[in-house]
Amino acid sequence: MKVSRLFCALLSLLLPVCIFQPWEVPSSLNNTHSGLVHIPSLNCYTDVGSNDGLSDEKPVMRCTFGYEFWMDSVEVSIGMYDSIMGRLPPEYSRMRDYQLEWPVCNVTWYDAALFCNKRSELERLDTVYSYSSIDSSADGAVNRLADLQVRTNIRGYRLPTEAEWEFAARAGTGTLYSWGNTVDAVKAGEVAWFSANSGNQPHNRATKQKNAFGLYDMLGNALEWVNDCKGMYEARSFKNYFGAQPSTSAYRPVKGGSFMDPATMLRFCCRHDDYETISSTAANYLGFRCVIGPVNDCSYSGDTVPGYYTTNPVSLLRTDLRQITGKPASKITFVNRSGSHWTLCFVDYNEPNPRVYEFKDMDNVHQPAISPDGRYVAFCTGDEGSTDTSSIWIRMLDRYGGGLIRLDDSPAFIPRWWVNPATLDTGIVYTNSTVINTRPSWSQTQTKFCKISNGKPVGAPVMIETNGGFHGGISADGNYLATGYTRLIMKDVRTGTTKVLFTGPDNGKPSGDTSQVCNVSISPGNGDPARVLFLDFGCPEISKLLNRSYGIHEFLFMADFSNRVIRWYQSPGGAGCWAHPEWSNLPDFAVSNVETGSGEMPEIFLINVSDSSFVPIIRGNNLWEPHAWICPADSSYFQTDLDSLGYYNDPPGIGISGVAQSEIAAKLVYFWQLHDSLDCIFFGSSHLW
Repeated sequence: MKVSRLFCALLSLLLPVCIFQPWEVPSSLNNTHSGLVHIPSLNCYTDVGSNDGLSDEKPVMRCTFGYEFWMDSVEVSIGMYDSIMGRLPPEYSRMRDYQLEWPVCNVTWYDAALFCNKRSELERLDTVYSYSSIDSSADGAVNRLADLQVRTNIRGYRLPTEAEWEFAARAGTGTLYSWGNTVDAVKAGEVAWFSANSGNQPHNRATKQKNAFGLYDMLGNALEWVNDCKGMYEARSFKNYFGAQPSTSAYRPVKGGSFMDPATMLRFCCRHDDYETISSTAANYLGFRCVIGPVNDCSYSGDTVPGYYTTNPVSLLRTDLRQITGKPASKITFVNRSGSHWTLCFVDYNEPNPRVYEFKDMDNVHQPAISPDGRYVAFCTGDEGSTDTSSIWIRMLDRYGGGLIRLDDSPAFIPRWWVNPATLDTGIVYTNSTVINTRPSWSQTQTKFCKISNGKPVGAPVMIETNGGFHGGISADGNYLATGYTRLIMKDVRTGTTKVLFTGPDNGKPSGDTSQVCNVSISPGNGDPARVLFLDFGCPEISKLLNRSYGIHEFLFMADFSNRVIRWYQSPGGAGCWAHPEWSNLPDFAVSNVETGSGEMPEIFLINVSDSSFVPIIRGNNLWEPHAWICPADSSYFQTDLDSLGYYNDPPGIGISGVAQSEIAAKLVYFWQLHDSLDCIFFGSSHLW
């Protein structure tokens, strides 16, 4: 049939995200492929994800379609699955006739792919999914298709991509839900079977309102498989997006929520179940629908295209910091410099098998700093001493690194997290310049504070200091500001007194000396006077403080507002000199790079500033500007020997099951630590007793 130009014009007004062209559904599709709805995606786009969503839904990513496709108007039913496959999952051994119109569930992603192939064969189409063999369990569920290939350019049935699914489900809607941006159980009940109205069971298909494209149950009833491997969203646009490369991800997104889920899971951008789903997952609420639409020139997240590149390798020298810190959890951020690319990396040492996560969507990252709760990282695009434009960005500190938000103030340099003790507001202290502080223009630079809530700026920035950019940070009690490069300057906010510190003879050098310093970092602890860590440019003469001469950055110093040098730490033997030291969120620990004579920075050290010990924890080619967050909780795991019957995670778990194993092992350790003082015990996995 032909669709009028007037209808297309009206539809384009309803769906402003598209540039619609008059289209005609091929008669072969109408006659042969019953139940398919044409989705007018050609030259259109959809924004997948949400910056207001969970970490794996961020950042919003624009996906453009260079093709059109056709989608099942309803989810594949139990009856349809049985008629095409000639079998049903064992959970349906006691089927009743009225259940044949329920969406089929209890199928793995592989089961759904084989269904698509079989359906193509029955309609004399080529098959999209190729493989060499099938690995099935005793009950018939398919757990693996060996040598799997997805032939995207084939006109045959397949699962929809995540971008196709969101475009079709939204049908022009730009809100979080089909009815708006807030949870509304009444409106949800008009379009979806979900936990509040389903009676905890699926229902016949197409018994709720269809969307503007004529699709039923895109929200609720069965959670739906999509074709993609699950990758983190990236802050760039894609054309013909097909998810992550299969070699980079073992997980699959699932879309739409189910009859078991609350209304909050009916967001278009939601892409997960309660647990991560892999291809062999099967659940009594997880089904699928099919599409037809050959695609050439697919793009995948993480491809080597402009903006995506190979970076220097990084390895962990320590995978457990608990014996060093005495705390149950730690995170480290740093910058991996690979040629002209400066990329943000982080390690979560609370994972059962810690690894380095690297975010390549921005390649001009400097001075990352972790929030007090360990959930976010802030960084800037300009460095200390820079007079260029710089912006501050904030993102989630997890494996997806989502929620990339820019601070609406520029220029903005060197973020330092701070909790205002008077208001308890958490935010970022930063400066509008890092010009050398010996220049007259430094006194015209400013220090500001911006409140941050849930990773987003709240309200306008507040001016802290109008007579200097103190990018070394603010003391926990708010009484002192600090900065460096090229002088160590501290200010007592209460009295307005400003001092140049690390001067002779207190610094061990001749009277009147005002040594050049850099990388100033103020202590995160409360103290009067406040302490700072910093580097200086060496002492070619004999230092009366150290009783020796020393080179540039060879020693890391600690001083306070009285100009007293409290401690000093010599750089590791044979490793060169310190570079980019930074206090952690706890006053006992700091981190620093070391720099070789050739100018490279191959290792990051964790420093105990109380006992002057330090250990290398991360190695690479050129690692810059680390920051450490250490769990501030007083409790910690105690260490047990292999023969103590208290070592539960041996061998350490890997993969999805390993995460649960490690969590349960940690809880068992806590149980024995606290068992004589417990009143209640909760145990179990999905269901607690």
